[in-house]
Amino acid sequence: MAESVWGNAALADALYLTREAAGEPPRAGTTACVVGFHDASDDADRPPAELARDVVRHAAVNFFPAMAAGKLAVTVEVYDTGGHFRGGKPALTQTVNPKDHLPAQVRMLERFRGGEVKEQFEEEAGEVVAVEVPLTVPKRNAEPKHAERCCC
Repeated sequence: MAESVWGNAALADALYLTREAAGEPPRAGTTACVVGFHDASDDADRPPAELARDVVRHAAVNFFPAMAAGKLAVTVEVYDTGGHFRGGKPALTQTVNPKDHLPAQVRMLERFRGGEVKEQFEEEAGEVVAVEVPLTVPKRNAEPKHAERCCC
C-alpha cells in the first residue's frame, strides 16, 4: 500500500524521501522509497543495483511514450546507507532512456508524431506506416445501456 507524505517534511526526511539538495530548490516529481524489497519471483536475493536496473528497464518499457514525448523523466538512484543519502552520494544513478531499451518503438513513435508516415510499405528500412482501423464496440445490455458504436 502506498502512503503519501505530502506536506509532512519531517516524516519525508525520516524516510529518506526528500528531494532537496543543499542550496538547491526542491525538485518536482514523485519519489518512492523501497525498503527491504524481495522479488518473490526469484529465490535468490539480488543486490539493490540489480533490482534498480530492473526498475529502469520496466520504466522504459511501460512509460516510453511519455518519455519519448518529453512529458516524463525517470531517474533511479540507489543509496546503500542513510549517510550516503544525506551526502547525496548514490551507489547508482541512472536516468531512463527508452531508446536504450526500445529503440525501434521510440523511433516509430517519433516518426508517427512528426507526421513521417506512409500509407503502405515500400520496403525501406525504418519506414513507418499508419492506417486507420475501424473499431466496433458492441451494444451494451447492462446499465448504462448504449447502442453499437463504430469508432474510426
